[in-house]
Amino acid sequence: MYDLYRYEKHYYVVMEYCRGGSVTEYKSKIKNSPEIVTAHIIRQVLAALNYLHSLSIVHRDIKIDNIVFLDKVTDLNIESNIPIKIIDFGTAQKMKYPV
Repeated sequence: MYDLYRYEKHYYVVMEYCRGGSVTEYKSKIKNSPEIVTAHIIRQVLAALNYLHSLSIVHRDIKIDNIVFLDKVTDLNIESNIPIKIIDFGTAQKMKYPV
């Protein structure tokens, strides 16, 4: 989230644009992606969750639809380094105690 604006009774949230689409969309287009690519995505997800947990934040809705690519993905291979983002923090909670 970059900014938050309030106009009368409405709130407007300015967020980062992730033009790459979700991992679900990628998987539906490319049926046989290499296992190493999936491992790379999972590693990034686990690193992001580790960071959130270090701040005592629990996402509570991790699923493949809530993982998106920052940039457009045409073909992922072993050399690809396309960052992912975790989205939809609607059910996230800040815990009172460290997780």
